[in-house]
Amino acid sequence: MIDERELLERAARKIPTPDDVYGDVSSLRDRRTRRRRIASGIVALVIAAAAIGWAIREVSQRQVPADHGAALPGIMAFGSGAGTRVVVPEDDGLTDRFLADGMPLAWSPDGSRLLVLRDVRVVPDSPVRGGTLVVLNPDGSEEVLTPPDVLAGEASWSPDGARIVFRQGGSIALMNANGSDIRILRQETPRTRFYAPSWSPDGTRIAYIASPTNTGLPGGALYLMDAAGSGRVELLGGDRYLVMYSVGPTTMLSWSPDGSQLAFVNFSVPLGDGPEGQEAIQVVDVRTSNVLTMFKAGRHECSNPSWMPDGSQISFMATLPAQASDGAYLIRPDGSDLHRADFGPNMMPSTLAWRPSVQPLLG
Repeated sequence: MIDERELLERAARKIPTPDDVYGDVSSLRDRRTRRRRIASGIVALVIAAAAIGWAIREVSQRQVPADHGAALPGIMAFGSGAGTRVVVPEDDGLTDRFLADGMPLAWSPDGSRLLVLRDVRVVPDSPVRGGTLVVLNPDGSEEVLTPPDVLAGEASWSPDGARIVFRQGGSIALMNANGSDIRILRQETPRTRFYAPSWSPDGTRIAYIASPTNTGLPGGALYLMDAAGSGRVELLGGDRYLVMYSVGPTTMLSWSPDGSQLAFVNFSVPLGDGPEGQEAIQVVDVRTSNVLTMFKAGRHECSNPSWMPDGSQISFMATLPAQASDGAYLIRPDGSDLHRADFGPNMMPSTLAWRPSVQPLLG
C-alpha cells in the first residue's frame, strides 16, 4: 500500500512568500464585479445545453464514462474545465484521471460515493446560480437527486450519510440521500440569502452564510444552526468579518475533522491603513469565536478552503503574483508551512474535495 502522506509531501514543494503580494491591481470590489460579469456570460452559454440535457434525460441512472470497477478511485477529487478528475496514487507518485462530467462537491462519509453538480444555470437579474445534484456510485452508475425546477448549489452530507443539506437558490434545503423529501431549513427573504451549508462532523450543527441582498458584495455573516434548522446563532459578523460565499459550486466553509474549528474566507481583512479589504483564509474556534489568520491574499485572491481528513493541513486555491494562474496550496492549521501542491499535469482546479481517510485507497 502506497503511503499517501509520503506522496503528498513529494507532490508539495515549498514556495517563498511573494515580495509583490501587495502589487498594484484594481480594487477588490472591481475585481469581483468583473469576475461576476465574466461568469454570467459563461453561464449564459450553458443554459441552452442544460435545457437539452434535461430534455433527453429519461432515467435517473446511467453509466459514468470511466472504467473504475467496483469502487471510485482517488484520494481527492477536483473540478476543472473538463469536469471532475481524481488524484490517484501510483508507484512513482501521484497522477490524475478524468472521472465524470460536473464539479465535485463532497464525498459521502464512507468515501464510496461522490456528489457532483452539473448543468449550472443562473437566475435572471440575480447573482444566484446553481445546477443539478448528481451522485456517482461505486458501481459506475449515477443518481440524479434534484429535479429541473430545483436550482441546487453547495452541498454537504450528514455524518451518517443518510441526508444531504444544500443550497436551493438563495435558501438552505435538506433532503434524503436518494433525493427524496426535499424541505427548506432557511428560506431566503427579500433582504437575505443563505449560502454554503456545511454539516458538522458530529451531525448536530450546520454552518452557513447569511448574506444581505443590498450590499453587492459576495459575503455575509457566519451562522450555526442545529440539524433541524432551529437554534440559530451568529458566530462571526459585523464589519470585521465578511465571510465570503461563491456564486459557483465551490466549498467556502470547511469543518476540522474534530468539529472544533471552521475554515473560511474573510472578505474584509484590512489592507494597509485604508478602508479597502483583502481576502484571507482564516480559522474560527466554534466554542470561543477566536479567529486565526493563516493566509492573506493582499490584492490577489484566495478561495475554497478544505480541511484534509487527518486534520494536518488545509488546502485552498489562490492567485499569487509569482504564479501565472490559479493554484492549489496546502498550509497547516497554525498558518505555517505554506506549499504549492502539484497533483498532476491537469491540476488546474476550481474546487477540491478530499476523500475520507476511512476509505481504502485504490489506484
